[in-house]
Amino acid sequence: MIPSVADEIVAQAKTHGYKAPELQKMKKCNSQTDVYAYGILLLEILLGKRPGKNGVNGEFVDFPSLVKVAVLEETTMEVFDMELLKATKNPMEEGLVQALKLAMGCCAPVASVRPTMDEVTRQLEENRPRNRSAVGFEPWTFGHIASTVFF
Repeated sequence: MIPSVADEIVAQAKTHGYKAPELQKMKKCNSQTDVYAYGILLLEILLGKRPGKNGVNGEFVDFPSLVKVAVLEETTMEVFDMELLKATKNPMEEGLVQALKLAMGCCAPVASVRPTMDEVTRQLEENRPRNRSAVGFEPWTFGHIASTVFF
């Protein structure tokens, strides 16, 4: 990749909340920084929000910190996207909580404790509901895309 293009991508990732903490000091992306960005993407799906400036007064909202506070205050279910919760019968059984835990693991502040993408893929496969209609839609609703449903 052309260095100026890579620098622009890293700058955009930082402004939108996808940049791993270690990229603040070093400007070199690797598989662990990719895992962090994937964790933020997964949180974006689960929370139904975009990372970045979406706080009360337009302030930056750090997704991992937001989830951590919700867990400590025992309000974890409140962080999920309401539309996602409406479409699920039992978030525990349907893998939402497991997906949230996985996303938080991907967003670990220390790169060495983050899972690899192979581990992420394995965990997503293990946590996928066996009966996809349990998540509020039938597999044929999305045609060929149905096999890619992760939760």
